[in-house]
Amino acid sequence: MRPLAIVCVLASSTGVAFAQDSPWHVSYPREGAIIGALGAGSLLLSTVPIDTSTRWKRELLPWDESVRGHHSDSTSARSDTIAALTVAAPVFAVMGSGVDESAAHRGMIYVESVSLAMFLNATAKYLVQRPRPYVYSTDPAVVRMVEGQERDSHLSFFSGHSTLVFTAAVAGSYLYGAQSSDETSRAALWGVELAMASATASLRVRAGKHFYSDVILGAFLGAGVGATVPRLYLDGSDRYSPSAAEVGAMAGGMVLGTAAAWVMPVTEDVRVKTGGMGIMPLPLAGGAGLAVGGVF
Repeated sequence: MRPLAIVCVLASSTGVAFAQDSPWHVSYPREGAIIGALGAGSLLLSTVPIDTSTRWKRELLPWDESVRGHHSDSTSARSDTIAALTVAAPVFAVMGSGVDESAAHRGMIYVESVSLAMFLNATAKYLVQRPRPYVYSTDPAVVRMVEGQERDSHLSFFSGHSTLVFTAAVAGSYLYGAQSSDETSRAALWGVELAMASATASLRVRAGKHFYSDVILGAFLGAGVGATVPRLYLDGSDRYSPSAAEVGAMAGGMVLGTAAAWVMPVTEDVRVKTGGMGIMPLPLAGGAGLAVGGVF
């Protein structure tokens, strides 16, 4: 196995003098402190002891039962790739119009949104300690893998990938759309982002990494955080509401992404050694960033 390099770094710098005014009410020291506290909280939660011997008698939803025993490392790796693209796309969209004060502010808000969502996700994971679907597999190769994984095998509830991608999709698209006058590009970003987010969540189920209830809750929480946090930094007159075309693109993207994930061929395998994908705040000179990475 080799560590994957940082997939995406989102940074906000206070060392550059920007000429353009920004409608976003961002305080670098305040947001940096919030991001740092959320990161420290997530790291602290990772020290909570986990009992990997537990097995649930029944799952949260009736259809969760059908996922038990499945495992596909190759599908898991595919979901990691799509998730990384989902996080990166809004950054390129915002930076496409140039790096100014507004872009820096939006980068900071994006990092904060994702950091909050992932802190809430980590809190649930370490308190609930739900066994992942593949823990119930009787395949000798999967059994050996579970024995070697220790903690990660009991961090199913709720899906970190689903939380991450829906936070990134909604927050990122909102932050871009709030200052874009091009409805077509706004709709395109919403559609592509939610298509990739939906595909990622669906592939986590098909990979045996999560149950349906895990990804559904992750999607709702991520979308909720992504829709709420950016709005807190705008005055009422500056707040942006997606048009009917954008809402249609959102719905179409989710349908397309989900359908695409469920028609992809999936092989039950333990061929690709994956350690999942991690995300954490990254301190940078004059600002703060967000690192997304994993082990493949």
